[in-house]
Amino acid sequence: MQQSLRHIDFFIQDGIAMLGMDMLDKGVNILTQETMDELALCIRKIFSINELHGLIIYSKKKHQFIAGANIEDIASIKDPSVGADKAREGQDLMEAIESLKIPVVAAINGPCMGGGLELALACSYRITTDSEKVKLQLPEIQLGILPGFGGTQRLPQWIGLAHALDLILTGRAIDAKKAVHLGLVDDIVPEPLLLETAKKWIGLGKRKASTYKLSKLQRLAESVPAVQKLMYHKARKSVLQKTGGNYPAPLQALDVIEKTFKKTDAFTYDYEAQKLGSLVASPICKSLVQLFRWTEEIKKTSQSLPPQPIRQTAVLGAGVMGAGIAHLFAKKGKDVRLKDISLEAIEKGMYKIFTDFNFEKKRKRLSSRFVSNNMHHISFTTTNKGFKKTQLVIEAIVEDMQVKQKVLADIAQHVSPDTIIATNTSALSVSEMSKPISNPQRVIGLHFFNPVAKMPLLEIIQGEQTSQQTVSTAFAFALSIGKTPILVADRPGFLVNRILGIYLAEAASIAQEGISIADIDYTMKKFGMPMGPFELIDEIGVDIANHVGKFLGESFPYFPTPSSLLTPLVDAKRFGRKSGQGFYKHKGRQKRLDNKLIKNMGLHTSTKTPDDHLERLITDRLVLLMGNEAYRCLEENVVQSERDIDVGMVLGTGFAPFRGGLIHYLKSRNLENIKTTLATFSAKYGKHFEPSQALVEQSYRS
Repeated sequence: MQQSLRHIDFFIQDGIAMLGMDMLDKGVNILTQETMDELALCIRKIFSINELHGLIIYSKKKHQFIAGANIEDIASIKDPSVGADKAREGQDLMEAIESLKIPVVAAINGPCMGGGLELALACSYRITTDSEKVKLQLPEIQLGILPGFGGTQRLPQWIGLAHALDLILTGRAIDAKKAVHLGLVDDIVPEPLLLETAKKWIGLGKRKASTYKLSKLQRLAESVPAVQKLMYHKARKSVLQKTGGNYPAPLQALDVIEKTFKKTDAFTYDYEAQKLGSLVASPICKSLVQLFRWTEEIKKTSQSLPPQPIRQTAVLGAGVMGAGIAHLFAKKGKDVRLKDISLEAIEKGMYKIFTDFNFEKKRKRLSSRFVSNNMHHISFTTTNKGFKKTQLVIEAIVEDMQVKQKVLADIAQHVSPDTIIATNTSALSVSEMSKPISNPQRVIGLHFFNPVAKMPLLEIIQGEQTSQQTVSTAFAFALSIGKTPILVADRPGFLVNRILGIYLAEAASIAQEGISIADIDYTMKKFGMPMGPFELIDEIGVDIANHVGKFLGESFPYFPTPSSLLTPLVDAKRFGRKSGQGFYKHKGRQKRLDNKLIKNMGLHTSTKTPDDHLERLITDRLVLLMGNEAYRCLEENVVQSERDIDVGMVLGTGFAPFRGGLIHYLKSRNLENIKTTLATFSAKYGKHFEPSQALVEQSYRS
């Protein structure tokens, strides 16, 4: 049998079956058809062996357990019946593991995700190492599907209905400590003791699934139909609030759980399989899977030169962005020197960083050392001392070319000649900024998005003199701090802000033409954007949006004339969320449109939901315009591929992921039709709608 196994090391030791996952030619273990077949073969063999005391399923890969199903298999399924059959095959394997007469321990040493966690749920016990790399997750919802190997059935049996709904409907990951608290994991041990400890758990004998960590009151409550109904109602309300109903997977998963919870007949697993089949073959699943594949592809991009490792960093500017960048660097284990011109600014920045770490500590129930250990990575100064060992310094100061040039040229004299000098500019020329700096080949743009901790995109801007070595090191550094980098040419606004700039300018024009701000924001949220354009202006800062809008208008002759809509708000110091009021009035996390302001500005207000015709007009004027600008960016080689545009817009702006990205959306509507609509809009609304040459050429091929 051993000769027929390519991905599993299977042997018997002291009466215990040892099943070591070790996928050939892969850095991680995934559940392909071949590995599933080998697992099934091993389980059949175990069934045939008498006098076994137990089974331990573990991974021979360092800090890796099982990362889930094969993403390529998910992408390839077009027929719902094929998807359902694949789910049934996985369910049968998990059922076989669960039905063994001996105790089974999942010894988890790293990410345990998707099908990997569903396998672990079929085991009698789950133990993990104390590594920070351990995370447990059912992320299927994020790919437009649901757990299909029995996860919707077994997870509630182990941790209860409420906790299971949370993990399945959000797809969020939890660490080992949280998993122990929920009853999902039984023990956490140092890595060298993992297998020996697993053998001790075998000695406890076989165990059926139970919510042993829930209190008697919780178990009683979850057994009451009326309480269950209330929980389902709240879960559905939460899903609709977060997704706008645009994502069917969480609602389908909820439906499966609601119809099968506490039931034991065969229908429960088959219902899960049927739902998985219908979802996996859907266009939304294919869009989300494509985005996932592209994001992973970007992360695996190899650069032409080996990167230099970076540990010593510095951040110039302790404001919102500077503090956010310093917080991220420290969290990822980098030493950070934070500089600002005044101790007052430093104090505010350090307090913001401390508050963010403290919030994370409380949310994740971490020890107090978490905060102190991370804060120890940060030092601060108002002078140019202490930068000699810095390997990368980034400025996050006012968006003014002369100020940035002066600050960077100054710091360049106090760091080593090969220190990478980066700018967090959102639109200004990196090439121009590098002119007064010695060794300009080390100057690069690293454009983070706000809030830094949450936004996964990082634009890397290569100036005219930026060396390939600097690019390679910056790319690797971006990955080391958990960002998805895209390489962008040094053009005004780069990629995301250029496309976003024309979108916001057009939204302002639409409002001035008499369509209400409420209707515009409502329509774009219904389309799938995380917020409407005027909500976004308030989040960005009205002053910043106004500044960038004027800059882009000066940079591109076809851009719409910068609207005067923002100027009165800037003059009144209504800067948006940061000042408490802009187009909206903000109080904590709550906000409401300031209709009194809007009326005083001579703009239209509306209390009715826009009709279908108006929604289509707003959507087309805003989204098709963004798409046209994206094709202009391709035409000018701002980025090299449609992939980078779609990933960049989803990760940088929250562009509706279920639509597959901006270019993907345009293509789904037929580029020939898009070209015709743009030409009509160009004649009616202005030359910025004129179809770009790249879009015209692509329309001939579609």
